Amino acid sequence: MVRALLLLTLLPVCVELFAQNVCASNRYISPVFDSVKLTSGIQYGVADPYGLDDHQQLFLDIYEPLNDTLSKRPVIVYAYGGAFLIGTRNQPPIPYYADFFARHGYVFVSIDYRLGFNVTTPGSPERAVYRAVQDLRAAIRHLAHRAHIYRIDTSKIILFGSSAGCFMALHSSFMEYSQAAAYAAPVPLIDPEILGGVDSSGNADFGYRYIEPFAIINQWGAIADTNWIEADERIPVISFHGDQDLAVPYVYGYPFSYPVFPNVYGSLPIHQRLSNLGIKNKLYTLYGYGHEPELLAPHLRDTILLHTRDFLYSLLQPATDFTEAPLLACTQNEMKYSVSARPSSRYCWHLNGNGIITQNTGHTINVIWTDTGQKSVSVQELSYFLAAGELKTTSTHVKSKVTAGFGYQINELQVSLLNFSTGEESLVWYFGNGFSDTAQNPTVYYAQGGSYTITQIADNGVCPDTFQTILTVDSCPVASFTNTILNANSVVFNAQVTNTTVYFWDFGNGYSLSTTSPNILYTYPQPGAYTVTLMVKNSLSCADTFSANILLTTSTYEINNDADVWITDKVLHFHSSAGKELPWRIYYTNGQLVYEGKSQDKNSIPLHHLPSGMYVFTLTGHNNTIIKRFTLE
Repeated sequence: MVRALLLLTLLPVCVELFAQNVCASNRYISPVFDSVKLTSGIQYGVADPYGLDDHQQLFLDIYEPLNDTLSKRPVIVYAYGGAFLIGTRNQPPIPYYADFFARHGYVFVSIDYRLGFNVTTPGSPERAVYRAVQDLRAAIRHLAHRAHIYRIDTSKIILFGSSAGCFMALHSSFMEYSQAAAYAAPVPLIDPEILGGVDSSGNADFGYRYIEPFAIINQWGAIADTNWIEADERIPVISFHGDQDLAVPYVYGYPFSYPVFPNVYGSLPIHQRLSNLGIKNKLYTLYGYGHEPELLAPHLRDTILLHTRDFLYSLLQPATDFTEAPLLACTQNEMKYSVSARPSSRYCWHLNGNGIITQNTGHTINVIWTDTGQKSVSVQELSYFLAAGELKTTSTHVKSKVTAGFGYQINELQVSLLNFSTGEESLVWYFGNGFSDTAQNPTVYYAQGGSYTITQIADNGVCPDTFQTILTVDSCPVASFTNTILNANSVVFNAQVTNTTVYFWDFGNGYSLSTTSPNILYTYPQPGAYTVTLMVKNSLSCADTFSANILLTTSTYEINNDADVWITDKVLHFHSSAGKELPWRIYYTNGQLVYEGKSQDKNSIPLHHLPSGMYVFTLTGHNNTIIKRFTLE
C-alpha cells in the first residue's frame, strides 16, 4: 500500500520528466549535427540550353546531416547567382550556407540550371528567366519523386538563392503560365526555340505536377510585376537587399541599369505587396551595401543565416494553442485540456500542482486536481519533423468540490430544512410546489398534503452538485364523533371526517374495531353505561383521540325496589336504602354526560340549569344500577 501511494505521489514528477525528455529539441535552431554528408553530381534532368548545343545535363548536389535518422526532413533548394550568364552550384558562399543548414537539421540542395541569353536583344533575358524556372521546377519534381529516398518532406520545400537564383524562386512561385507566355515566346533568329510549358521541361518526374514552396529566402532578387503576387498565394518570404544595389534594383528599374532588360520590382516593393496582402514576410535592408555584399563582407553571411534561421524556425514551429482549458475547476472533478491536433505530432504535458492525469490521448488530457488554489497546465508540441513548439501554459483556479445534502423535520404541512452541503458559495432550493428559496435553512409550508420532491442545488460557480429527496406531508386528523342509539343495544357512531386513513374504535366493553370508514353500527351484548374512545390516524401515523360516554337502558332496569326516584319543580329526588354514598349521573339520551355526583340515602338534585328535554338518571348500587328516564318541561 505504501509503495502504491509513493507511485501516485511521484506520478506528476514523472509526467514532468517525461515531457522534458521526449519533447525537447533544438533542431533547426541550433547546430545539432557535427558533420555533413555531401552527395554530388546527381543528374535531375536534361534540357535544351540557349545557343546551338542540345540536351544539357542538369545536376544537383545534396548536403544532409550525417547519421540523421529522421525520415521526413525540410529541404532548402538553392540556386546560385550570376545574371543568368555565369555561375556554378558549388560557388562561394554556397558550401558555407549548406554546411550551416545541414548541421541545423535541413537537407540542403544546390542545383545547376541553364545559362545564357543575348545581351543585346530584348526578350532574350526573359527567356533565360523562363528556362531557369523550368529547371528549378524540374529539380523540385526530381526531389519530390524520390522523397522517400532522399528522406525529405515535400510540404517543406524552401527556395533559396542569390540574385538570378531569387529571380527564379520568385517567378516560379508567383508567376502564372499565362503571365509567362511572353517569356516563353521565341525570339526570331537569335533564340527561336519553343520552350513549352513551365512544368514540361527537364524530366517527367512527379507527373509534371507543380509543388508550391513552403517559403522563399530572397537575396537581392526581383520580380517583373508585384501584382503577380496574389492573396491566395500564402508563401512566406524573407528578403535581404542592399539599398545601394546597382545590379538588381532595391525598388524599381532596369537590372544593371541596362534597357535590354525589362523593368523589375526589387525587395522593397515585394515586401510592401506581401504585407498589404497579409502574407508573412520580413525585409532586412542592408543600408549602404550594393549587390551580393556578402562576397566582400563575409560577416554579412552570418547575419543573413541567423535571421533566416529564426524566420524559418518561426514557420516550422508548431503553433500550439489551447482549444479547451477551464479557468475554474473543482477538486475530484475530471477536467479536460486540449490543444489543436496535428498529424504525427507528439504532445508533452506537465501539471504545476497536485493533480493526476487520468487520460492522455496526445493533444488532449483529462486531469483531476487533488487540492485547491491556482494551478497550471503546460504543454509542448514536437512535430513529426522534430521542430519543438513553444511551451504553452494555461492557468486554472481550483476550488473545493461541492457536496449537496440536507436534513429535514416535518410538522404536519410544515417542513424545516437543514443544510448539510459543503464547499458551496450559493444555494437554491426547489420545494416541488412551484416555489423556491435561496436561504441557508428554509422552512416551507404546503397548502395540502401529498408527496413533494425537494431539490437542493449547491454551487461554487464551478461545479454545482444536486441533492434530492421525496417527502410526504399531511395534516393531522381530528378525532370526534356523535352517536345515535337505535334501541337498548344498537348504536350508530358517526366520526368527524378529516384527513383520516384509519378509525380505531374502543367500545368500552373490551371490544374494539379498526376500519377505514367514519360510520359504523355496533350492537352491545347488553345495555349499560360505556366509555367509547375513537383514535384516528393519517397516512403519516399522525394520531388524535376522543372519548365519550353512552348509556343504553331498558324498561326492566327502571324498576328497582332499592330506591325511589321522582321529580318536582325541576328538582330530582331519590331515596336509597343502601346505607352508603352511591355515585349518580345524569345523561342526555344520546349518552352525553351532563351532571354527576355522590349521595347517601336520599338527596335532591336541582335541575333548573338544564334545558328542557329527555334525560337519563343512573344510580349505581352495590350489585346493580338504577336507571330512570325523565323529561324536563
